[in-house]
Amino acid sequence: MNRNNYLARWSQGFEKDETIENLEGQDALKLYKKILKSTESIKVDFPTSLEWENFSRKLPKKTSIKKLNIRLIWSMAASLVLLFGLNLYFTAEETITAQGLIKHIELPDGSLAKLNPGSSIDFKRTFGWWNRNINMKGDVVFSVQKGIPFNVHSSEGKVEVLGTVFRVISFENYFAVSCKEGRVAVTHENKRLGLGAGNAYNNITRTVTSQNFDKFEKNEGLYYESTPLAYLVFVMEQVYGISVELFTSKPYYFTGVLPIKDKEEAFQILAETFSLQIKAYQNGNIDIVEP
Repeated sequence: MNRNNYLARWSQGFEKDETIENLEGQDALKLYKKILKSTESIKVDFPTSLEWENFSRKLPKKTSIKKLNIRLIWSMAASLVLLFGLNLYFTAEETITAQGLIKHIELPDGSLAKLNPGSSIDFKRTFGWWNRNINMKGDVVFSVQKGIPFNVHSSEGKVEVLGTVFRVISFENYFAVSCKEGRVAVTHENKRLGLGAGNAYNNITRTVTSQNFDKFEKNEGLYYESTPLAYLVFVMEQVYGISVELFTSKPYYFTGVLPIKDKEEAFQILAETFSLQIKAYQNGNIDIVEP
C-alpha cells in the first residue's frame, strides 16, 4: 500500500487507527495524531479571483467536462496538510528559561540539565532522534546519558560529549567549562582542547586547571572560579529582581561560593573579597563602587 495513500485515507477517516499502528507502530500513530490535531486550526484563504464562480468564467467553453474525482482531491489536500504539519513539528523549537530560581529539567533523551538563575536553553522538538544539539546561555550543568554526540552551543564556544557530567558558563565574552565525569571536547576561538574528570577551563586564565567538585556541588550557594564580577552581578539581579550598578575602574574575578539565598550575605562577600562598597537604596536597588 502506498504510504501517502493510506496516510491520506486515515486523515479523512477512511482508515482505522489500527491500520497505521500495524504498518508503522504505536509511536508513529501518536505522532500523526498530534500533528493532525495541530493542523486542524490551519486556514488557507484564497484570493477572490480564484473562487470557482469567478475562475470558471475565464475557462474556455467545452462541449463535455469530465467529472473530478473529489476523493482524490481531498486525499491530495490531506497529504499536503499532513506534510506541512510534519515540517512544523520537526522544525519547532522548545525554550526553557530559569529566571530567579534554579531549574532542573529532563531532556527528551533522558539527560538532565540544571539551569542556574538567569540561564536558558533551547533545542528542537526532535532532539535525540538523529542528533543532540542544544543552545545555551548563562550557567548550566549537564548530566548526559550515553549515546550519540551531545553538542552544547553558545555564543562564546562549543562543548562536545558522549556521556558525562559538566558545567558551562557563557556570558558576554566569558566562557568556562568544568568537567566532573568522563571527558569533554571544548572549542573556543577556533581552538580545540580536551578536559578530563576534575579539569576546568576558562577564557580568562586560558589554561586547564584542576577543580574541587565538592565545592562545585555546594547546596548553600553557587561555586565560581575566576568568574567576572559582572556576571555575578547579573545573577544577583535575576535572583532578587533588583537593579545592580557596578562602578569599577578595572575588571574583578571571583573564586568561591556565592550564597544566593541571603542577599545581604552575598553582597557582603563580594564587598569584602574586592574591598568594594555596597550602597543600598530604599527601592531595593544597589550600587557597587570602589572606595
